[in-house]
Amino acid sequence: MFISTKGRYALRILIDMAENDNGQYIPMKSIAARQEISLKYLEKILPLLVEGKMIEGVHGKGGGYRLTRKPEEYVVGDVLRAAEGNLAPVSCLECDSTGCEKSESCRTLPLWKGLDKVVNEYLSGVTIADLMK
Repeated sequence: MFISTKGRYALRILIDMAENDNGQYIPMKSIAARQEISLKYLEKILPLLVEGKMIEGVHGKGGGYRLTRKPEEYVVGDVLRAAEGNLAPVSCLECDSTGCEKSESCRTLPLWKGLDKVVNEYLSGVTIADLMK
């Protein structure tokens, strides 16, 4: 499992939006400036968060993005999965994996399943509100 800049930036974006929430849409340029993330890269991350129903966006004058729920309702694991697609430590545990022909006799599979469980349980216990503290 490797958390790319996409996942790390997704967390920073949601924290920024939560800290600057005034009920209005937040322009992408404002987020980019505060977080020092290029607009081009934000244009790749924000749609993933919209698709994950974590934020909503409006185009045009007065447009931008805003949170769809309270910071304490955003689970870090969900945010990272929305941005990264998967958090599995090995390919045979990925959601779309058909498994491995050796899974019946694989001596390391229990290790990877245990690691996957620990990581997901930990990330499911942390919220954006926790990161704001």
